[in-house]
Amino acid sequence: MLSGEILNNPRVIFRLSTDGVIPFSRLASIHRQFKTPYLAIILYAGIGFTLASIGGFRTLAAIAASSLLLVYFAVSLSVIKLRKIKDLPSDGFKIPFGPTVPIISAGIILFFLSNMTGTEMKGTLILILVLTGIYFLGKVFRKWKKTRG
Repeated sequence: MLSGEILNNPRVIFRLSTDGVIPFSRLASIHRQFKTPYLAIILYAGIGFTLASIGGFRTLAAIAASSLLLVYFAVSLSVIKLRKIKDLPSDGFKIPFGPTVPIISAGIILFFLSNMTGTEMKGTLILILVLTGIYFLGKVFRKWKKTRG
């Protein structure tokens, strides 16, 4: 799980920067020789090192797992909303039992998240708050950039 995140998450940071979701355009830089998002990789490795140094590997693994669970939780809820918004073709895939499966999966995810220790929960909440702050900072920055010219 962690080895996949090490390869994937810097590219997510790169794409967020490219799309302007986060206000740090330098993170979209590509290394000339290796063609990799080197600043995003350095940032991700630095955050991982800092969290591992402060909380240890167990806490880092719990925060990584809980962040994935939060993504799965959002996907479960989005299935319900997307099914209401979009009409799928009759030959498309449909989840049996309507919204029952996404609701059950969201409940299971909440159960897993409720079994985290206090330190793990604090770490996850801090991560959520920091990422939310960066997201809204990006929105403010984009709005400021548009009004500026």
